[in-house]
Amino acid sequence: MHTQQHVSTDAVQEKAFACTPDQVGAARRWAATVYAEAGADSDMAETCRLLVSEVATNAVLHAGGEFFRVRIHRQDLRVEVWDSSSQLPRRRVVGAHSESGRGLELLDLLAPGFDVMCEASGKTVRFQPKSNL
Repeated sequence: MHTQQHVSTDAVQEKAFACTPDQVGAARRWAATVYAEAGADSDMAETCRLLVSEVATNAVLHAGGEFFRVRIHRQDLRVEVWDSSSQLPRRRVVGAHSESGRGLELLDLLAPGFDVMCEASGKTVRFQPKSNL
């Protein structure tokens, strides 16, 4: 179930999602739709969908809390995902057959220059997907 927290302006769209596994899919679909409506081509919208899915999954698995929030800046197609944990994401050593642990590698590959901002109330992972896959 979605929380009722959301913001929508011409410049920024934001939506909060319950911190539950079923909401990761809702977040990625919402983000891809907003991205496409903001003028991103289908490749960029798909990249946005993948990266939001990765970061939102980490929020659900590692941050806890009641909700995570996705914000999209429509002008420059910048994405921010906030969660309630102040613990920084860390790289993991994964094997070839591992099913998880590649989120930061994907961000490096598909959104070079991503950053993480720590706040008193949690952290925000901010990224801008590259223009093509």
